[in-house]
Amino acid sequence: MFKRINFLTNQEQNDFNPLNEAFPENSGFTKFFVYADKTLCKLNFEKLTEPSIKSEINISSINRVLVTKVMKNIVNYQQLLTKTRRKGIDINKYVSSMKNLEEIDIDYKFIMNEVFRKRCEEVNLYVLNLILNNGIRIELILSSYDDFKHWFNALTSIVKHKNKLPLLAGKIEQENNIYF
Repeated sequence: MFKRINFLTNQEQNDFNPLNEAFPENSGFTKFFVYADKTLCKLNFEKLTEPSIKSEINISSINRVLVTKVMKNIVNYQQLLTKTRRKGIDINKYVSSMKNLEEIDIDYKFIMNEVFRKRCEEVNLYVLNLILNNGIRIELILSSYDDFKHWFNALTSIVKHKNKLPLLAGKIEQENNIYF
């Protein structure tokens, strides 16, 4: 997973756009190994090339998980593409014959743009944003759709139930003590 911190709350630092950028490192991202600590109160980030470089985020400081509109369009288009391929339908014919765009959650200007559709097919980097209580935004880049989906679901659940995590950590600790 790649991570970059945006201290600017007014979007002066551009979001990473996987349609235009292939290498997160060129946009200020660093590769990290990410895990929750034993108390489930912090997300720990360890730099892969230098494990001594670590950072952490208190889960209580995460306000929400955000997926940008561009990323939503990419993911929704890729899902549409997969669905049409399974049915043996040509995506270009399908898109040009679409009468009701409400069946998919993609902006009209994107879905009708052939360049956008072609680039979406090549995307293999997926962006999540953690919005902290103080307005700082942490961008996370995942290298597969499955990782993106799992991290999105996990982080959304953690944020939604963060007040219950200490209780869960206690129960896990009790279970571990039984077996050791």
